[in-house]
Amino acid sequence: MRSLRHLSHYLLQHSVRIVISVVIATSLYSCKSNSSSGGNSGGETAPVTQASCGANDTPETGVQGDIPREDQDSGRSLLGYNCGLSPVYQFEVAGAVQGYDHCVYIRPATGFNPVQQNETTPIDVYDVSNPTAPIFIKTLLTAAASGLGGTSETLRVAPTTNNPDVPPLLASGSSLYDISDCANPIHKGDIAWPASLPWPVGLSHDIRISHAGNRVSASLGIVTADITDLDNPESWAPKNWSCAVAGQFATIHAILEAGPLGLCEIVSSLGLGLPEDTAPQLAHGPDHNGNGTRLYAGNQGIPADVGDASGFLDAGGSFEDVGDTTIRILDLTTEPPTVLDQADGPGHAVDWFRSADGREYILHSNEFVFVQQASCAPHPRPNSLGWAFEAFITEVTDDTLIRRSMLELDINKPEFCQEKLASGQGTSIAYHSVDDHFNAKLAMINFGDGILPSPNPLSGAGLRVFDIRNPSEPEEVAYFNRGSLEHAGASYYDHDAGLLYMPDASGVRILELQPQIVSYMGLPQPSDPKYPRYPNGRAATPAE
Repeated sequence: MRSLRHLSHYLLQHSVRIVISVVIATSLYSCKSNSSSGGNSGGETAPVTQASCGANDTPETGVQGDIPREDQDSGRSLLGYNCGLSPVYQFEVAGAVQGYDHCVYIRPATGFNPVQQNETTPIDVYDVSNPTAPIFIKTLLTAAASGLGGTSETLRVAPTTNNPDVPPLLASGSSLYDISDCANPIHKGDIAWPASLPWPVGLSHDIRISHAGNRVSASLGIVTADITDLDNPESWAPKNWSCAVAGQFATIHAILEAGPLGLCEIVSSLGLGLPEDTAPQLAHGPDHNGNGTRLYAGNQGIPADVGDASGFLDAGGSFEDVGDTTIRILDLTTEPPTVLDQADGPGHAVDWFRSADGREYILHSNEFVFVQQASCAPHPRPNSLGWAFEAFITEVTDDTLIRRSMLELDINKPEFCQEKLASGQGTSIAYHSVDDHFNAKLAMINFGDGILPSPNPLSGAGLRVFDIRNPSEPEEVAYFNRGSLEHAGASYYDHDAGLLYMPDASGVRILELQPQIVSYMGLPQPSDPKYPRYPNGRAATPAE
């Protein structure tokens, strides 16, 4: 375990060059965990201190990630908390958000609905060349919004920076757009995702464009569409590999796949109206490697009687009320895709990234917290749905899964259980993202999802930003908390502008990553001549 004096020392040594006012504290503390490929092993995590905060920020007053009861009673909590991130602008609309170049894309939310939150709404395009006064440009009417195509929980952008032959792409549900001219996306076509899975809305429950821009994959099964011929949507016919993949490891599927009819074909022949290749659930939020030859499919541990239509189709091959909490590496160069490795681990959200030394990792977590007292449970904890207290970094170099670290807030640790119960905090994770998949330095984790079924608007720890340059020893460097975040939203960081787009449930926010964080992290210096707008930071709720 290392003591995080790095940022404080850095700021002291470079304060003249940074030319900002900061409050220097004695140390930062580590967000480090054990290396384990099993359950949720415990780790050491402590808060960023005022060493990384701007002088005008409003840092947390208690345990990392907590909203103390004293702050709630006094009204202090209504002002929010921030460190290293300055508020620039808040849209009136909430929803999923992504960005590219000088544009922001927002798919408005329709209200909290775990089954279909904002998946069928159109996409609004804004010009944020001046982030203090964004300009609405147009609305993209997706196939889902027209009632003609599949949905997806998240909105996704793939910059395709490693493949100059493919334009940057935007995807929502079935619809795919070329965003080379970010203000004028070109609709390239719609992917004909399979009709449906029994739960909840279809095989395109969530989607991911490969970072090479050569395919799109969808869940809840294993479904892939080859989009290499981007100008010919007719060639994008998706292939549903769910049963063929399950047949490689799930006992019931494996036995029957060896015979004349697999389990999925048998279920289809029962005349119950279930489509062929119905279930099992194998993934939720998949991601690909850099060239699109690998798929990282993470499952949620849905109980067998909930995860599919008939219970015994669960990928674990069990009649018991248990579910599959497995991360798998699939080789997409074979048909069907080959399972190369698998390990226990949560998989509601999965983000692949490469570190500066060329090694490859995934950031992954589950979703929801159903019982606040669950954080009292010691590590290792279950990886299943409802245990979204922490995220994990697992190495996938050489097609082998090796758990490297855990990203956890103090308020979710068992030793701070009583503080959490006293304040009513419901901190849990939904989605996350990284700043650059091919040279990742920042992880942006949504810790603001609250507790189901009735999340407190003040509950949650907001957006937390971690330094992942050393994936085995991540550390928190910034945060912004003004209430709950959009469940289906992942944040986006624009290096050129130094801006972070955050899916706040009260309205999408534009935040500025402060100069001391940019410098300490070795991030590209923003090219926007107006950066930094707030060199000394800014309160989470500005007075002006």
